Amino acid sequence: MVSLGEVGQRLREVLLKAEQLINALRQAESLAKDACELLGPAGRGSRHEDDYSAVLRHWNDAHVGVGDLVTQAQQVSERLADHLRSLLGAGAGAGAEPVPPDLSWSAQQRATLPAYDGKTTGKYVDPDGYTDSVRSGYEPDGEHDEIAEFLFARGYPPGPAGARVTLGVHVEAKVAWRMRAGGVDRVELVINNPMCRGPYSCTKLLQEILLPGQTLVIHDPRATRVHRGKEAR
Repeated sequence: MVSLGEVGQRLREVLLKAEQLINALRQAESLAKDACELLGPAGRGSRHEDDYSAVLRHWNDAHVGVGDLVTQAQQVSERLADHLRSLLGAGAGAGAEPVPPDLSWSAQQRATLPAYDGKTTGKYVDPDGYTDSVRSGYEPDGEHDEIAEFLFARGYPPGPAGARVTLGVHVEAKVAWRMRAGGVDRVELVINNPMCRGPYSCTKLLQEILLPGQTLVIHDPRATRVHRGKEAR
């Protein structure tokens, strides 16, 4: 007989798959919208304008249909998360493993992130309950350059004086930098894409940006990772 804990684990795996599905559908929705915006002007004034209009109607239908699928997937995911909480909560007295409090929260937050041309978006919350959204890319106030100069001063990357890492445009680095500036001890961040990897990636260098004692918990579609500030050298 399958134990309550095994059922809970399988439901968690389904929730993770649901998160991946929602992310993929959001990307499809964004691409369908882009196609509509390109097709409209392309066919205007053409001798085949009627054909372009017919194709555009199909793409508009696809855009709306994918949007409906996103909503349906979110609703199913939320109901499943509620069922998982009630199932394992009811069996807690029998030694069932409790639901990790960040699981349903991260799934719900990720489902609300806006699509941004396939780039990374994120939402974070601090211990006081303050929340904000962040997206990857250059910042008008030059924050990304400040991060690059800070890391260069710490030896990343080594080599020519003109070389700089591009980490400052990443959501995770921006949040870590704001934590450093604001002196916030702990932040939970949900992002819509997996974290980058490599010698000068967020997985390697966030510890350099965070102050000692600061903790940044990042929930990406594949895993939850805890990053702590590196002790002063």
